[in-house]
Amino acid sequence: MLNRRPTLRRVVLLVVAVIAGGFAAVIGATPASAHFSSIVGKPTCASDTGNWVITWSVMNNATALVGTVDKVSFTPATDPVSQIVPGATIPNPGQLTGTQTIANGTATVATLTVQAKWSDGFEEAQPSIGQVFFDNKCVKNQPKPSAAFSPACDGTVTVTLSDDKDATKAAAFTVTGAAGFTKSVSVAQGGSSSVVVPAAAASAITVLVDGEQLTTGAWKDPGNCAPVAVSSKSDCTSLTVTLDNPAGNRPADAMVSDGTNSQDVTVPAGGSKTLTFPGKPSLTVTVTLAAGAAPTTLKWTPAAACQTTPPAAPTLPTTGSHLGPVIASGAGLLGLGAAVLYVLWRRRTAAESRSF
Repeated sequence: MLNRRPTLRRVVLLVVAVIAGGFAAVIGATPASAHFSSIVGKPTCASDTGNWVITWSVMNNATALVGTVDKVSFTPATDPVSQIVPGATIPNPGQLTGTQTIANGTATVATLTVQAKWSDGFEEAQPSIGQVFFDNKCVKNQPKPSAAFSPACDGTVTVTLSDDKDATKAAAFTVTGAAGFTKSVSVAQGGSSSVVVPAAAASAITVLVDGEQLTTGAWKDPGNCAPVAVSSKSDCTSLTVTLDNPAGNRPADAMVSDGTNSQDVTVPAGGSKTLTFPGKPSLTVTVTLAAGAAPTTLKWTPAAACQTTPPAAPTLPTTGSHLGPVIASGAGLLGLGAAVLYVLWRRRTAAESRSF
């Protein structure tokens, strides 16, 4: 009978062969199992811009060695990944991170592909791939602003600024007006605030939100202001026109014309203005208070007594007696008497001269 029991030598050789094969398998498998990378992506909605921001992390799964990015690619191809580039170090321990920004609505999936290598010369035969899915629900935080204008009779305008309760961001308002007026106000969601634009700046108002024009406005008559009173008075020589502007109104501008000459006047609030025109036949004065408004017409109407021809001035009464002729006659007689006396004197003088 044959002895089929294995010899001790054969058993030892078999054990050695098994152990050697095991070591060979371990040695052959170690590089493949100890050197590899992995990728994780996390999407976040950036509500201040309305874009998706993906944070990519590349992990080094080598036991102790530092890895290096050898090749990298990404999608969408138009949106690069920061920091994760060829030559970047994959630390160990730790991870290499980068970000990718994708405009909302341009994609629903993003990928990052990385092929790494290590200082011992090992390179990944197949790259690691990370993938992220997201929807189109990333909404930018935005205000829902509105502005309303309330003009007052004094020329000011109150601008009421509001941000709707459904807004997702506070509204940054800027109100500007004429003459360099500007005022900035921040209004929270569901809130409101008011800005009073002075009369000097209310002719042109602009409301901006985050630097962009929302609306424009200007002062206009609210329709409940006390009107400017226009009156006139005629006398025998002139027409006097008076404009009275009630208190609480803004200064009133008017154009006054007599058909030949025109002049612009400003009547302050609570004040009056008086103009006088020389009276003449058919004198008519027009007062226009606003562009496009119907003018007020005033005519010179002197009283009936001014239009009657005045009577002739009365003569002065004669006083005293009629002495003129008497005096003249007396003077003539005196002169005649003096002449007679002179002649007689001459004759007497001549006679006495002959007697000697």
